[in-house]
Amino acid sequence: MRRRTITGCLLAALALLGTAPALATAPARPTGPEPLAGEPTLTADPMPTWQTDGIVWSMAYAKGVVYVGGVFGNVSPPGSAPGENRTPRTNFAAFDAVTGELLPCAPSFTGGSGSVRALETSADGEVLYVGGSFG
Repeated sequence: MRRRTITGCLLAALALLGTAPALATAPARPTGPEPLAGEPTLTADPMPTWQTDGIVWSMAYAKGVVYVGGVFGNVSPPGSAPGENRTPRTNFAAFDAVTGELLPCAPSFTGGSGSVRALETSADGEVLYVGGSFG
């Protein structure tokens, strides 16, 4: 019995010693592609999509309409330079999913100081539920 225990311990120790060099040479973290030199990670260039002047936290779709909620005060149409052609939309905007046009739907349920953090539509697409801070 004692001989089996010693043999088992020796085999386990040899197995660990065999993997030690591989563990010692393993990278500390996964490697990925290096960023290209001189390439910006963020840009203020005109975009081919609608832009907000803040953060979008949530989006929802129902019956051909894309709803966007977050913390922003304006949206700008595609191709606009930053800060130009602004249309006021307080933390919520709605867009036609086919044409991309901004819709006149512009409720002000956050009072300017709140934020829209969640958007969800009902299964039939008739109701839009809005969650957030409505101060």
